[in-house]
Amino acid sequence: MAPTPAAVGKPQTEMLQSHLTAIAPDLECRTVTAMVTLEKTARGLMPCDVVFGCTDDNAGGLVLSRFSTFMATPVIDCGVLLGGDGALASINGRVTTLTPGGACLVCRDRIDLARGQTELRTPEERIRLENEGYAPSWEA
Repeated sequence: MAPTPAAVGKPQTEMLQSHLTAIAPDLECRTVTAMVTLEKTARGLMPCDVVFGCTDDNAGGLVLSRFSTFMATPVIDCGVLLGGDGALASINGRVTTLTPGGACLVCRDRIDLARGQTELRTPEERIRLENEGYAPSWEA
């Protein structure tokens, strides 16, 4: 299924489920639209045979990398980068397959470890550490 204007604004999880079930109608595909950095969300992925990740932050990528290794579960991490100053100038996509025993997203330079660690902190901790010079500046 090719993207259409009707897809604009819909959750990535909904669109991916639509694509996958069009390819394999008998597929059991459960979507989770939640932050994978929350323990409840990550634990909910444990029974899955494969996980597609569409996280928008470095911290989510860290969790998915660890999940693939520790749970011996393949993870297909999808990312999109919209470029431009004020106007859309480019759209770039990437798909990274994580397999148990393979290189993680940090090893492949797909995520920034320091930024991911900062994103896992509370807003108050982030501000305090940024002001003290111990964490990279991060905009919400």
